[in-house]
Amino acid sequence: MKYFLLLLTILVCPYSISRSQTTLTTFERKELNMDGRVVRYRMATIKGESCNPAALVIYLHGGSGRGEDNQAQMRGHGIGAIYHFLVSNDINALMIVPQCPSECSWSGNEGADDMPFTPFVKRLIDHYTTQTGIDTTRIYLLGASMGGAGVWHMLNDYPGTFAAALAASGGARGCDRDALLDTPVYSTYGTEEGDRKINAMLSLTAWLNEHGGEARFEALEGLRHSQATQAAFTDNRLQWVFAHRKQ
Repeated sequence: MKYFLLLLTILVCPYSISRSQTTLTTFERKELNMDGRVVRYRMATIKGESCNPAALVIYLHGGSGRGEDNQAQMRGHGIGAIYHFLVSNDINALMIVPQCPSECSWSGNEGADDMPFTPFVKRLIDHYTTQTGIDTTRIYLLGASMGGAGVWHMLNDYPGTFAAALAASGGARGCDRDALLDTPVYSTYGTEEGDRKINAMLSLTAWLNEHGGEARFEALEGLRHSQATQAAFTDNRLQWVFAHRKQ
């Protein structure tokens, strides 16, 4: 039995380590000064076989990734899965992982004193839209936990910007449902995260679909918050997101 476990570790660990190291080493540290506010982010360039303009992929991390080191955000669940999906499917893309500062949250709803940082993410998107030849019909937004809530709030505040989105374990509290109709969105929660969250998302998903939107929701059976944020970024869900193009 010990030999079997050792062999399994040898077989599994190199892939896990390789994926983690590849993600860290291929995302270049970058900064952009916006009227005195330094926006720190990591960026990877994925060269697919197609000669089409690159898609722009934005990932919003959870609360533990906040800071000023331009590194903690790279522990975010889903980054490696998204990156390797883009690579394995030969999708030309710029993938950007901004870091939310310590005193902020993406949506501004995480505490009494925090400030929303999504306006700076939008300005970062605008920078790459105007300064590079990205495909503006293929701008995608994904996030988990605090970043999942950030996804909903960016869809709310900037309707018509994104081709599609994935929000893992993040709520849409305070959003205007009508504004969310513009963007196809896939959301998930773990069943162990609570019936209230799941029922609220089921209700929102049903309303969006009934009023002309495109929304999917899945409750991930038996998963707690940390497990659910990691399990959300499957190839099937990513395929759904990246199959969309803004009309």
